[in-house]
Amino acid sequence: MVRSLCSAALLLIVPVGVFAAAPVVNQPAMPYAPLAINAEIEREQFYLGTLIGDPHMYEVTLEDERTLTLTLVQRADVEAALPFSLIVVRDNDNHRGVTEVGRLTGKDVVWNEYYDSALALSLLRSDTVEYTLSPGVYRFEVSTPENLGKYLIVLGTEPDDATGYFAKLGHIRFVQDFFDASFFRMFISSYVLYPLGTLVLMVLIYMTWQRQRRNSHA
Repeated sequence: MVRSLCSAALLLIVPVGVFAAAPVVNQPAMPYAPLAINAEIEREQFYLGTLIGDPHMYEVTLEDERTLTLTLVQRADVEAALPFSLIVVRDNDNHRGVTEVGRLTGKDVVWNEYYDSALALSLLRSDTVEYTLSPGVYRFEVSTPENLGKYLIVLGTEPDDATGYFAKLGHIRFVQDFFDASFFRMFISSYVLYPLGTLVLMVLIYMTWQRQRRNSHA
């Protein structure tokens, strides 16, 4: 019975699209070494990075036309927002340099503060940029003037709804830990609070029904 109530609570209250993909940490072996990303760029992906003196590079090879969407995120409870910049370029044919596709310039980015209930953290996010890309090799770079600071970059908009509840909990805790959040933040995550509250309510309803049932047969 308890197992059935737990399953029902999870199905009723847990949203399906939050941190379905496992976050990936960009830890380049050498400066400017690009991290290869999944070519299915419409599918939601999460990349974490800590700049420690050099920009971070990402690279994707596309076989057909696709839409790239990117959003930069950083933690809000700091003295001032870090001026992260983002630039997207395409490798020209025959290795003749690169062509800029678009950019977010740090000093011009408007950082929007919001509370992420799943992470139980206050965060800042940039506007989302969107580009339609033809087949080819593309790179995008994340930087600041000093190339220092932690960031999350969200790529794509289509979540993988097949990811299980406990896997998502692991992904949430991974991101919390990356942003130096205490383990106790997990207990105020909506992914823990909402199912737990629903389960408690369902147990109380069941106990009340059982009590009334016994009384009616007394």
